[in-house]
Amino acid sequence: MREVIYENRDATVWRVTGEDGAQHWETKVGIQRVLPFETEEKAMAHVSLWEGEARHDRLHRP
Repeated sequence: MREVIYENRDATVWRVTGEDGAQHWETKVGIQRVLPFETEEKAMAHVSLWEGEARHDRLHRP
């Protein structure tokens, strides 16, 4: 199951729960591909690092 835990125009973070109950987090920031992370903290740190650049790219692309 994939549940959105953070979303805006530039980034999305999902909590993914497998059939066995194991969880991981996935992020999509700007045009980056979907990336997996072991913890929510690591996923949110990635978003914090790249979200501003994604916003800049969206606002200033030709």
